[in-house]
Amino acid sequence: GMCLLEATNISEARGTTKPFEFFGAPFVDPTALADELNGLNLPGVIFRPVAFKPGFQKWANQQCFGSQVHLTDRNALNAYNLGLAVVTTLFRLYPGQTAWRDKPYEFIEDVPAIDLLCGNPRVRPLVEQGGDLERIWAVASQGSEAFEARRALVSLYPTERQG
Repeated sequence: GMCLLEATNISEARGTTKPFEFFGAPFVDPTALADELNGLNLPGVIFRPVAFKPGFQKWANQQCFGSQVHLTDRNALNAYNLGLAVVTTLFRLYPGQTAWRDKPYEFIEDVPAIDLLCGNPRVRPLVEQGGDLERIWAVASQGSEAFEARRALVSLYPTERQG
């Protein structure tokens, strides 16, 4: 979920004690972002405004502002939808400032990082347009049912979450 931030210019707070739990950039208003994300009523999480200074990579040693993802119910959380909601909200709130990664990702130069992480190129334009989250989630999950059916045939571990 939150690994989708790797496809953007938003810091995942690498080099802090809370990577992927904190996220942000110097241009983010932390209260506005947390309020907007909390307004989505995503199951299993709440957001808190934060300030942090990443130790390396994006925005290294610069003061960043953003949110902390605080897990409230791991069984209710859909981590992939969380990541899509966070990235879409950042593009909507900070157009012209939030941007896609422009460097190769995992040594692949000819496919945008977000397309690699999402598994298809159809999600990116919807996110850029600040589209409806339900539609983005539906497009992003296309094909997952067929995959889950194939995976279930060979899975060594139970698929239900353990409380």
